[in-house]
Amino acid sequence: TCDALRPALSAALERTFDTGTHAACSFATSSPSGQVAFGFHSTSDWVELSSSDGTNSQGRLDGLYLSSVELDASFHPTAIGWRGMVHLPPPAVGLASWDASGASLGQLPVFAVSSSPDASGGSVLLGRAQDATSLGPTQLIWVSAGGSATRSVTLDAHPTAVQVAWASGNVLVLTPTMPAARARWYDADGAALTPWFDVPAGSAQGYASFSPRLRLLLDGRIAVGDSTGWLAVISDGVGTAEPLPAWLAARPSTRLASVLGGRAYAVLPTAGGPTTADAARFEIITSAGESCGTVVVPDRAPEAGVTAQPRRLDVGWDGTLFQISETSGPALGTFGAHCAVRWWPGALQ
Repeated sequence: TCDALRPALSAALERTFDTGTHAACSFATSSPSGQVAFGFHSTSDWVELSSSDGTNSQGRLDGLYLSSVELDASFHPTAIGWRGMVHLPPPAVGLASWDASGASLGQLPVFAVSSSPDASGGSVLLGRAQDATSLGPTQLIWVSAGGSATRSVTLDAHPTAVQVAWASGNVLVLTPTMPAARARWYDADGAALTPWFDVPAGSAQGYASFSPRLRLLLDGRIAVGDSTGWLAVISDGVGTAEPLPAWLAARPSTRLASVLGGRAYAVLPTAGGPTTADAARFEIITSAGESCGTVVVPDRAPEAGVTAQPRRLDVGWDGTLFQISETSGPALGTFGAHCAVRWWPGALQ
């Protein structure tokens, strides 16, 4: 029932940050074990790792190159640490791995396009070989938790989004061609399961400026969207796109987090960075698409001389709920950007 799916948010943990004049708080997430990652956006993004209660700093990951919509495509936990896109050439964009203490496990020597976590604690990467003047064919590359490539297959197109279907290990890739996107399924060994097939455009503009995002749903299908909303769903291993389910079509400008042991979604506002508006509430939807209503995030405790504006909500891999607020006011003293991150460990576990 819905009563069992609505979290009771107790007192939050909180950390505040002064990020200077050219950086801002960007996102927050957590690993399945509860380790917290605070993300920051600048000319080169970075992540600070922390214990679940925020009291013990556990490392810093520098040089990241992150997506703000579907974060998993560019940064996610592995079975032994973290993995993310990095902007530390060469190549211009690579895929790096770290252990849970932030120690480097290496970087794959390919141009990284997009990645997806898999059910084993590793990842699948879309990557291209790069020399001084050109990029090679796009490959699907399976990457272990330790950061090594275990197998790869060369593709006959240049997809820009990838998603693993966890139940089967099948992999969906999507290419933003005109006038419709093209998608294809591969099995866990890299063999093609379907021909390339169309994914309908969501508007008259088609995919002229389409930046695709993929999200694994609780029923095993994959939702296809872009920065403006959701467009279609694709069943595991099936070479056709389907219309959106009614509950998802009714919530176009959203992000989805699978929560409560796979029984529900937290429907979060789309977040493009620190200028995102209202981030003080989210909706709980059952796996069948029934709304269980809105959860209002408690206000931050008043602080003299400080104003806090919520900017983003995130849910980590262990069900931790995060709220990022931009803070300002005379009590902060120093010039530059300030933010506060509040979180409720395991609130949506």
